[in-house]
Amino acid sequence: MKSPVRVAIVAAALALAFPAAGHAQNSKASPAGTAKAAGSSSSIDKRDRDFMMKAAQAGHAEVATGNVASTQAASEAVKQFGAQMVKDHTTANDELKSIAQGKGVSLPDAPDNAHQKALEKLKGMSGASFDRQYIADAGVKDHTATQKLFSDEAKNGKDADVKAFAQKTLPVITHHLEMARDLAKKK
Repeated sequence: MKSPVRVAIVAAALALAFPAAGHAQNSKASPAGTAKAAGSSSSIDKRDRDFMMKAAQAGHAEVATGNVASTQAASEAVKQFGAQMVKDHTTANDELKSIAQGKGVSLPDAPDNAHQKALEKLKGMSGASFDRQYIADAGVKDHTATQKLFSDEAKNGKDADVKAFAQKTLPVITHHLEMARDLAKKK
């Protein structure tokens, strides 16, 4: 039989060895974007955290709609655009996730509700009407908003890593917007 003192010592030793273990359940139950890492006293500015959340959701939306476009689009150019969105936004999503994890921020792993509804609408379309809708929404509209989001963070971000990510990714977003505008002119 183990003595109560021995059990208490083992429990204390485990708590010291694994300080985040006690916080693991709480971090999963808390809303996405917790600003503090378990056991960390550092925090990230709300503006930077909000940027990461919105950028993650937008990135997931681009990957999801790009996957649909690469199979349902009528135009080869639209299919290629969709494939490019999957490639570039997957890369950006992975980089942002890595930065966020290092700062103790848990990012969403899916598009927001508005993008999810747009995705469902696109899934029910095909042919030229799909191409027009996809380029108008996921191409021009979403990349215009994303360009503004990244531009604001690139100029006004407080966290050096998050700001650098926005600065590095902004030219890619701008290029996507230009591609989408060119495709929209052709449709």
